[in-house]
Amino acid sequence: MLAINNSPSPTTTTAPMHSTIKQSPLYDGLSNDTKARTAVRNAFTHSPAKMHRVYSIARVIGFGSNGVVLAARAANGTPVAIKIIYKEFAGKMGAPLSEIEVLKYLSQAGHSAHLLNMVDHWEDSHHNYIVTELFGSDWSQASDAQFETLEPVTFRSRFGGKVTEHKFPFSAGSSDLWSWQHAHRSHMQNTEGHSLLPIDPVKQIIKQIAMGLQSMHAKGFYHADVKIENILVQSASSDAMNSTSTGVKLADFGHARHFSYGIRNYGTAQLQAPEFLNDSPFSSMELDGRAADVFALGMVLYALLSENGCLPSTAQALAMSSTGYESLMSSNGGYYPFDAIADLDHHDEAWGLLNGMCRVDPAQRFTMDQACSITPTGFAECLSNPANCPHASSIQFPVPSIDDFSTLVHTLAKRLRLTIVEQVPMAVSARLKAAKPANAMMKALSASANAAGAAGGIVSFELKCGSTL
Repeated sequence: MLAINNSPSPTTTTAPMHSTIKQSPLYDGLSNDTKARTAVRNAFTHSPAKMHRVYSIARVIGFGSNGVVLAARAANGTPVAIKIIYKEFAGKMGAPLSEIEVLKYLSQAGHSAHLLNMVDHWEDSHHNYIVTELFGSDWSQASDAQFETLEPVTFRSRFGGKVTEHKFPFSAGSSDLWSWQHAHRSHMQNTEGHSLLPIDPVKQIIKQIAMGLQSMHAKGFYHADVKIENILVQSASSDAMNSTSTGVKLADFGHARHFSYGIRNYGTAQLQAPEFLNDSPFSSMELDGRAADVFALGMVLYALLSENGCLPSTAQALAMSSTGYESLMSSNGGYYPFDAIADLDHHDEAWGLLNGMCRVDPAQRFTMDQACSITPTGFAECLSNPANCPHASSIQFPVPSIDDFSTLVHTLAKRLRLTIVEQVPMAVSARLKAAKPANAMMKALSASANAAGAAGGIVSFELKCGSTL
C-alpha cells in the first residue's frame, strides 16, 4: 500500500507529476453485433429507471454501426421504439445531438405522417436515447422467406434491490423496406416463378417516402441517408403478403441537417449522387442535400423495380470513385446511365421518374415537389388545380425513331389537348403547354408511350399547367 504524505519535505522539493491516460472509444474494435448486445446491457446499468420503470423492453429489432433499436411499451401501454445511440467516449455529457434537434423540429405542428415521430429522449454516460413511435410489420413472420436467425441477448440487471434475468429476441431488422422486398420477392418466386415486385405497391411506397421528404425539404432539412434500411413498412391488414395497402415511414435522422449548412458527403456511398465525386465542380457549401435525397430515392426506386434488387452497375463505380462527374455529364447527355430493367416496358412513367430524379447535374434534377407530382394521381391533381402547380415536370419515354418524333409530338398534343410551345427534333425534345385541365392526360400519355414501344430514342416533354404560363 502506498502512503501519501501531504506535508512538505524539509530537505527536498518535488515537482508535480502529471500523467495523461488516453481514453479509448467506447466500443472500439467490436463487431456491430457485439456492440449492440453490450449497449443493451449498459443501458440497463446506466439508465436503470428508464429501462425498468418507464419502459418495458420486449426485443431488439435492429442494429448498425452507431446504435441499436429496441421495441418496448411505455408506462401507458403505447408501443414505442427506443434507439440507443453510442457515444464516442464514455462520460461525455451534454453535447447536443443533431438528430434530436432535427426530430424536435420535425415533430412539431405540421409533422408528416411519413416521418417517424419522436416522443422522448435522454442521455446517460454511455449513450443518447431517442424514443419514437413503433412502426413496421415483422416481414420475417409474414412470409416463408429465409431471414437470418440470431441468438437472443441474455443478461442480468439489478434495480431497486431486485435482480432480473433478461432474454430478448435479437434481430438485425425485419420491419424495413429491405425485409419487405425480400419477403415479397420470395413470395413472387414461389407463386409466379420470378422475383419482380408488383408495380403498384412499389409506387405506393415511393410516393409516401417522397411525401415525407417533401415535408422535410419544405422546412429546409435534408435527410442525407435515404436507403431501404431506413424506410419502415407496415401492412394495413393481418394478411400482410396480400395486402393492397401499405404504410411507410422514413427513419434514422442521424445525418439530417438544415440545407444552409451545405453537405460534404452522403450517408451511404452506394446511394451518393454524382455531385459528391472528386472532380465535381461543386464545393460542399454549394451543395444542397435535398437534391441528393432526390437522387437517393431514385436509386431506391430502381432497386425495387429491378429483378434482383440491386443498384445499377454505375452506382458501384461511383462509390469507388472510378467514374468521374465530367464523364457522366458527357456520356449520356446528362442522364444517369441505368442498366435495363426486365419487364418495365409497360411502366414508362417509372423511367420518366427515374430519369428526372437521377439527373447527373443537381440543378437539372427533379425537386421532391416534382417527384411527387409526376405520379399519375399527383399529376392529374396538378392539372386540375393549376394554381397549386407552379413548377414544370419532365417526362421521358422511348420513341420509335427520330424520324417519327414530329408525328408523335403532334399526336400527343392533339390527344392531350396541349399546345406545342417548342419542338427541337434534332435534340429529340419538345415543350408542350396545357391549354386547359386534362383529366385523361396520364392515361393518354401512358397509352402513347406503350404504343411507341421498343425503339430506343428518348423523348423529353416539359409540361406546365396552362394558367401558370
